[in-house]
Amino acid sequence: MKKPVRIAVIGSSTAAGQGAEPPEKAWVNRYRAYLKSLHPDNDVINLGLGGLQTFQLLPTGFAVPPNGRFPTPSTTLPRHCFTNPMP
Repeated sequence: MKKPVRIAVIGSSTAAGQGAEPPEKAWVNRYRAYLKSLHPDNDVINLGLGGLQTFQLLPTGFAVPPNGRFPTPSTTLPRHCFTNPMP
């Protein structure tokens, strides 16, 4: 891998790592370790939050699909979290 990547993970308790023992065994942490083995500057930002569903964390201004559920305003992530490139 020539250029580093930054990946944001959104989701519920599974993404947040709840229940993983030790915490390094959570899938997001394992994925982060894998990406860092490919390039030391790779990063995974874990935005998982137990008790919520992924749609509740979608960015502000998200276009809801037909028959979809609306994001929750108090938990949505600002759109710039998804559009700012790595420095």
